Amino acid sequence: MPEPVAPAQQTLGPAMDGYLASLVVALELPNGERIEVRDEIGAHLIDLRSELVEGGMSPESAAAEAIRRLGPPNVLAHEITHARQTRRALLAAIGGATWAATGAAARGLILGLASVMIVAVAAMLAMAGASRVFGTGTWTLWDAGWLTAFGAAVFWAPAWLAGRTLVSVTARRSHRPAERVRRWIGLVGGLLVALVTLVWFRAPLNLASVIALAVVPAVFLVTSLTATDGLSEPSKKARWATLALFATLLVALPVLGLMLATPMQKQLSSVGSGPYDSMAAMLHATGFDLPGRFVTDLPDLGSTSMTLDQGLANGALENAAAVMTRWHDLRLEAWRASPSGGELDQAYTLPFATAPLTVQAGRLVGAVRVDSTRDVTLWWLVVTGISPDGGRDVITTLGGSNSTFTGSALDWLTAP
Repeated sequence: MPEPVAPAQQTLGPAMDGYLASLVVALELPNGERIEVRDEIGAHLIDLRSELVEGGMSPESAAAEAIRRLGPPNVLAHEITHARQTRRALLAAIGGATWAATGAAARGLILGLASVMIVAVAAMLAMAGASRVFGTGTWTLWDAGWLTAFGAAVFWAPAWLAGRTLVSVTARRSHRPAERVRRWIGLVGGLLVALVTLVWFRAPLNLASVIALAVVPAVFLVTSLTATDGLSEPSKKARWATLALFATLLVALPVLGLMLATPMQKQLSSVGSGPYDSMAAMLHATGFDLPGRFVTDLPDLGSTSMTLDQGLANGALENAAAVMTRWHDLRLEAWRASPSGGELDQAYTLPFATAPLTVQAGRLVGAVRVDSTRDVTLWWLVVTGISPDGGRDVITTLGGSNSTFTGSALDWLTAP
């Protein structure tokens, strides 16, 4: 804790300096108030000593008498602290700090938006330049979780400014040192921020977005636990920087709108390099030997369809009777696919989602959720069934698409 400066009016002397030093140590007030109290008590001691000297006492005796009249420094410090740290002051400080932190978070939101958009635009320009120079072709954003990661990064600055402001304003207005309030603010505020970002907030997620969301309460916690009760006035450079960031935001928001409006890659197709020596080689190359055996003499399945609605993939086969005469234990299976070629990912030997097919109005229908499993970017929807010899056959494929895990960060951490 920095030692406050002595009053500048007169020289106090060793006795008074020692008394004031002990008083400052015993005061449980913010640093700024400690200095104010020291100056006030120091000025009072000087006045009292002057009166006693005028009454005929020596300066040394007058200083000792002035100190005696004020009483022990720890007792005086307790009285001053207790008089200022009222419950009313604490409640008013909490309200004022919340309002101040809201304003600080709003300024941080502008800062975060502008900063993230500057990085995003720079990355887009770098990728465009790389495409021109190296001929890398088009850039495809397969995973919508990256947009969530960018959005979460926007809130790092608001969390930082809000945590610092909450501690600073609460400490000053409640007349308590920052060391006493920041632990509670860090604990309660960090818990609330974590509940909002990690439990309540739901969006497309991947590992990067979960980490970005987890950084928000971490930033708030670290900032609040290291904040001080000092008052920081924005400098002229800071105000100009804010205006520059706001101007950048006016340009960046339309770019963000264009990014959000850009459709992602939706349809999946499997294209083998070929030629293949056999059907088995082709099936292995495209991964379709994983769900089951290939059937060469399929019956008339009628029309088939696959739709994707809010993470639920629906499959249907029109001719249920023809299928059920040859197979039982009919399933709709979703298998991971490789983004590079569209073939089924042979690192996984089981589907990540399955559901039974049921008969409705002469049709076989089923649905599987494809947005509740981690690390699934692309997938194929396959219909399989058990043949009379006990083997599982691939009856047909219904197509594929891409999806992203959707939910909260806690859902992502506990998902399969």
